[in-house]
Amino acid sequence: PEVASLTLGVRSGSQGRGLGQRLFKHALDHARSRSCRKVRTHWFYSNPRAVTFANLNGFVHKDTVLWSRFDTSHSISSWALKKEQSALGAGIRVVRGTDFESIRSDWDTVWWRHLMDAMHDVPMDIPFVELPFETWRPFIEPPLMDRSRVLVALDDTTMAGLMYVGPPRQNQVNIDHTSVARSYRRRGISTALKCAAIRLAKSMNADSVSTQNHQNNPMFELNQCFGFQHLDSVAEGLKSLTV
Repeated sequence: PEVASLTLGVRSGSQGRGLGQRLFKHALDHARSRSCRKVRTHWFYSNPRAVTFANLNGFVHKDTVLWSRFDTSHSISSWALKKEQSALGAGIRVVRGTDFESIRSDWDTVWWRHLMDAMHDVPMDIPFVELPFETWRPFIEPPLMDRSRVLVALDDTTMAGLMYVGPPRQNQVNIDHTSVARSYRRRGISTALKCAAIRLAKSMNADSVSTQNHQNNPMFELNQCFGFQHLDSVAEGLKSLTV
């Protein structure tokens, strides 16, 4: 509640006229009116204008997120397929989010609890603030989410892992989220989910699949073993409104 999340951009033909600064000032005034004490934003390392804007306006770099991409014309590596088979052979199955709803009557509360627990384990300098179930619940309803593109790793009926595959845009899809329950990590479950995501992307005629990993998350190196190529990095920053 005390941290406002800011996304700001100016079309290329309108840059250099001070529009970004005017929008930014208006956003800060609005954040202060809502009793926010900090503003959070992000910028790509490859965008020099964004880097300059963040530095000039007092944002302190806190975290880095690494963007990678997998070309769906490439075969899934034998390393990944072996890990997938290991997970499936140990009794894990991957189903769609729409199927999970029929497996457990409390599917949404299980989903929420899994997600909140997993986010607490992400090694971020900007602390994660848990969302109440009532606040979070609308985010998994259309049009915000198509649950047929959600992949759930199950051990019998226990949620072991979760993955969101975003909608196709310009023949590309993004893995918006990946998490594995603490007691199920290091068993190849995230790799099994990623294999399922690649196949789902191909069924949607997507040319590539992108994903993001925190700089301190070992998943980045695992994705490189899978075949993902690092494209760009995103800085996450905070600005105090109390000074």
